[in-house]
Amino acid sequence: MRETKVYLVLEKLSNRERGRCLKFVQSPYFNKNQELIDLFQLIHKDLNSSRTKAFTKEKVWKKIQANTPYDDVRFRKYLSDLLKLVEQFLAQEQFEKDEYQKSIYELEAVLDKKIDRLYSGMRRFVRKIPENTTYRNSKYYYYLLEASKLLHDLETEVEQKKKISTNFTQLSKALDIYYFSEKLRLDYDATIWKRIDGNLNANIYFIDQINDFIEKTPDLYYPPVRIYQTINQLSKYPDNDQYYYKYKEQLDDNIHFFPPYEAIPIYSAGINHCIRKINTGNSDYLNELFSLYVGYVRATVDYSGELSQWTFNNVITVALRSGKFKWVNEFIKEYGSFIDERYRDNAVSYNLANLHFYQKDYDKVIETLRNIEYEDIFYNINSRFILIKTYYESDQFDPLIYLLESFRVYINRNKNLPDSRKIPFKNLIRFTKRLVNLPPNSDKSLLKLKEEVLNNNNTTLRSWLLEKIEELE
Repeated sequence: MRETKVYLVLEKLSNRERGRCLKFVQSPYFNKNQELIDLFQLIHKDLNSSRTKAFTKEKVWKKIQANTPYDDVRFRKYLSDLLKLVEQFLAQEQFEKDEYQKSIYELEAVLDKKIDRLYSGMRRFVRKIPENTTYRNSKYYYYLLEASKLLHDLETEVEQKKKISTNFTQLSKALDIYYFSEKLRLDYDATIWKRIDGNLNANIYFIDQINDFIEKTPDLYYPPVRIYQTINQLSKYPDNDQYYYKYKEQLDDNIHFFPPYEAIPIYSAGINHCIRKINTGNSDYLNELFSLYVGYVRATVDYSGELSQWTFNNVITVALRSGKFKWVNEFIKEYGSFIDERYRDNAVSYNLANLHFYQKDYDKVIETLRNIEYEDIFYNINSRFILIKTYYESDQFDPLIYLLESFRVYINRNKNLPDSRKIPFKNLIRFTKRLVNLPPNSDKSLLKLKEEVLNNNNTTLRSWLLEKIEELE
């Protein structure tokens, strides 16, 4: 049952989304079949359970058809019908988010049905779109184009003649802004995909001419055109720092013109650029990465009401490396609740332990790590990393040696880890043991260890190991 398509789709939704979906399924406008409501509720209940008990089709059938023998054909029909309802719900969710598109459909309906009494209200609404709209992304200009065309159809022949030239100019400009910004965005996406697949052959026609034309035509330099042209330049010329600072300038000036779902990839473009810079040894970009992550998190939560545990972990890691301990503490309190409750406790405990480590409060590190459920391999392994550093920093060498040995056994027995991923962990264990067991005043042994660590790029916590070796020097 848990492998059925409708179950897997509902599993992807948050609890809040499934709650709204239940109301949708219960609405008689969309569904009058009580069995589908019962089926949805059973799946929803199972998704919120520990899922240790069996959840078979036969068991579900008994709940929705207690007095009827199991009928596989009929049950599969229930599953299919419920999936269609869930798909309808997802479409409706997107429709409700798209205020502009709803308005366009309303205008088209008024015209199609020739509802004269609504004409004046529609006219006022369309004319107020520019002043009542916060966002100025490419979709806004597309809707402005569509609304202007429909408004033209609503106007009388005399009204059309009076403003025909103005109308064409407005239509043309809206079309140009939409077209240019979408072309630039498409070109950016193609550039990113070419990095993933070197064989990708994507020809974005006229892109060079569009860039040249935009540079020579300030009249078209609107927010979506500006931001996507700058992102393109940042992606194509990553070694030229002037494009990053131009991107940051455009971000500060224009990001409020974009809805959260579109702000997310705009922030991501800068985040990816900063990560590439940091990975090449340019630590100056660490604070830049932090500031972009702050905006990215805000946009993500505004859009979905949730925050992935991985984004939560990444943001905190960057903030800790930047020394923003007070900020991290407040961030965990404020944003921990936005993580899916299945992963929340582990994510919060792990990051609190990491914060305590950076604050050199080693007793609290050990105490906090006890709250982590070690079934999750990520938290299992990364918690050991924090504990290795904690025991070393607090001179608890006996527990450290025991931990390293138990870690070695765990790695060797873990069948979910490929051998290639085990190597950096084994190197960490080997080098840390040698670090702890160095003879006193043995410069030769210390130098040899340093050379080996320096020459071995496939070692977890390599920077930390080198830092500890340098302290002994």
